[in-house]
Amino acid sequence: GNVAEELKAELAELGGLQPTQQTQITIAKKAGNSKGLFLIGIIVGGLVIFLVSSLFSVGIFGQKRGVPSDILSDDEKKIVKELEEKSELKQEELPKLTGFSKQKITRLTFELEERDILEKKRFGKTYILILKRSVR
Repeated sequence: GNVAEELKAELAELGGLQPTQQTQITIAKKAGNSKGLFLIGIIVGGLVIFLVSSLFSVGIFGQKRGVPSDILSDDEKKIVKELEEKSELKQEELPKLTGFSKQKITRLTFELEERDILEKKRFGKTYILILKRSVR
């Protein structure tokens, strides 16, 4: 396409040389190379976009974003505070530490898990609670 036209124009400027078999082969090779480079550019560009979007989906280059404390109730803050002091806790230990009933602990930990603030891992008849995001 375009490359072939440009090369023919250059040949004409050089004194009206007629394209020979050799120049036609050169024109074909140059046209093929530009298509290859274009394809490589598209692939590399796609990979870069994919990698950057993956890094952002993980959470701005893997950083754990803290939770603003004003979106937590006082009761939720109490549970999060206990988890910040100990990296993980059994859910059955929280009633003693907080003074809340088992039902209230179950409800609060469920809500915190739904909001991706803590993670619950099954451990026998109870759960191990792990803080996923700190409170700022």
